[in-house]
Amino acid sequence: MTKNFIVILSVLLFMVFISTSGESFAQKRDGYYLNPILQGDYADPSIMRDGSDYYMTHSSFDYMPGLTVLHSKDQVNWEPVSFVLKEYLGSVWAPDILKHGDKYYIYFTVAGAPKGGNYVVWADSPYGPWSEPINLNVKHIDPGHAVGEDGTRWLFLSGGHRVTGFQPKVMWKRSMTVGAFPKNGLPPGLVWKLQR
Repeated sequence: MTKNFIVILSVLLFMVFISTSGESFAQKRDGYYLNPILQGDYADPSIMRDGSDYYMTHSSFDYMPGLTVLHSKDQVNWEPVSFVLKEYLGSVWAPDILKHGDKYYIYFTVAGAPKGGNYVVWADSPYGPWSEPINLNVKHIDPGHAVGEDGTRWLFLSGGHRVTGFQPKVMWKRSMTVGAFPKNGLPPGLVWKLQR
């Protein structure tokens, strides 16, 4: 029992030493970078480019603060620049980070009751501050944003489902139900209509 404990402790200490050794985990060697470029759990990464800068977020599941936003200039060396969720909503899955116009958005799924659903947050900068999360009241999971050639905004979801945006009202339409966003809600122009 003591031998097993000493072996496990030695392995853990060695892993801590390697992870804090001052070099980037993906340090370039002989013209190649090591994979993975980030240590730890960065499931479902979503990366966007804005000029010469890259921003990434990932599923934070049940960890808080949720939805860490990371910055990179080379897609190898990343540093955290903001945290989006300050309140626990549930297990956060498969976010999609993007810039549309002059705003940054993150769409994500929260699993489980009572706050489960698809949400969006927005900010003027990926460094924050980020808005409070807004439940879009759209079923399915894994939201992914796209803009058509005609400027129509789409939110694609699991199973091939999608919603389309139209402007300029700030109302939520789903089937025949209409309700207004909260006062601290989305910027004008973000409206979704369920497509069947």
